[in-house]
Amino acid sequence: MRLLKRYPDATFAKSKLNDQIMISSIIINNAPDVQKTLENFLTQYCPYIQLQGVANTLDQGKDLINQFNPELLFFNPNMEGAAFLSISQFNSRQFFETILIGALEQKVAMEVEGLIAMNLQIPMQPENFILAINSALYHILENRKSTRQDYLIKKLYKVHCTDEMVGIPTMDGYEFIAVGSIVRCEGLQKCTRVVTLERRDIISSYNLGEFVRLLGPFGFFSPHKSHLININMVRKYHREGTIYMQDGSHLPVARRRKDEFLLTINHL
Repeated sequence: MRLLKRYPDATFAKSKLNDQIMISSIIINNAPDVQKTLENFLTQYCPYIQLQGVANTLDQGKDLINQFNPELLFFNPNMEGAAFLSISQFNSRQFFETILIGALEQKVAMEVEGLIAMNLQIPMQPENFILAINSALYHILENRKSTRQDYLIKKLYKVHCTDEMVGIPTMDGYEFIAVGSIVRCEGLQKCTRVVTLERRDIISSYNLGEFVRLLGPFGFFSPHKSHLININMVRKYHREGTIYMQDGSHLPVARRRKDEFLLTINHL
């Protein structure tokens, strides 16, 4: 807490780390004193950054990156061979933010231009270290947000045949209907009403949560705890938070789901 008072910029990192967000990191640096300083700073100021390993050579560093896929890399650009290093040489499957440690020669700077990097001078000061961490943290969390949005969009718009059949359990057995004919589902306590384009209602013994799991991969979205809709059947949306469906019904959008719903329909 004393650190936050002394260095106000550190509050950004703390305020963003809700839901127990942890960030994996590795160090590629062949200077023992720098390694020790980084480890001490991470322990003292950044408990949310998990150090996965320390490498003394570039080859060791590449192995650690491929093994742990870190989101944050502390890198010495003046190590032997670093002048010829580029981001493409790391076979990493994901984005990582890089903080360069040490004075940067011009010829090295040109070679590592492809790295997303900030530069800390030696000896490192806590103030500058925290500012660099805050900057890296911002990009890491933005990347996480973008990645999650891409995942949701791909999940919602995964192409399926509209005539693919699903079995809906009823009180009498199962009724098989085409996914593309389902307009919406409405929760009725422990049951669910399934509304189709033929304006025929099917009362299922499944609860709405089961239909979210069943129909989610086909482009269905839950705008409210009591409703599940076929995105392709949306006819109109009013900004006050009402969805109009092709069967003539109008449904509410929960405040906490509004941003995700707007993101979804904007990519139609």
